Amino acid sequence: MDDLDLTKYEKLGPFEIKDFLQKVASKAALESSISYLNAGRGNPNWVATEPREAFFLFGQFAVIESKRVLDLPPGVGGMPKAPGIAGRLEAWLTLDRGPTAANQRHWLYQHAWIVTGARFGWWHGAEALNALIRVDRRVESQWGIGYRSEAVARGALAAVRRVQGHK
Repeated sequence: MDDLDLTKYEKLGPFEIKDFLQKVASKAALESSISYLNAGRGNPNWVATEPREAFFLFGQFAVIESKRVLDLPPGVGGMPKAPGIAGRLEAWLTLDRGPTAANQRHWLYQHAWIVTGARFGWWHGAEALNALIRVDRRVESQWGIGYRSEAVARGALAAVRRVQGHK
């Protein structure tokens, strides 16, 4: 491999270096007939679809949860309540829902929320964790993942029961 002489670039500022690298990458992409993904400041020429799918899926669930509590015009919803959230997550996990990255992130986010809430003393926290364990088993059978999440939920359930036993 040839040694590169980088001394001619030492006096360049960060934006000049960025511009130079963009020109080199664009030229190489044209010469090799490949796409050039410009992740530059402000105007990328691509979209990261996986995180957007997860974000919008979570948003759909959040809006449904909010409207379940309160649905007033013009688009005013209520704050979702913790009791029953695990059961609603269970209902969300239908047999035809596949293990897409967005669905997995949604399930993991809801899982973390339920476990954390139960550990903080939610009313009916043990009930929520029992429902969550059922959801985890379903995820394991449908998607082939979820064993560690079930173990986390079981650990939280044991902690909640210890605290309840001390009351």
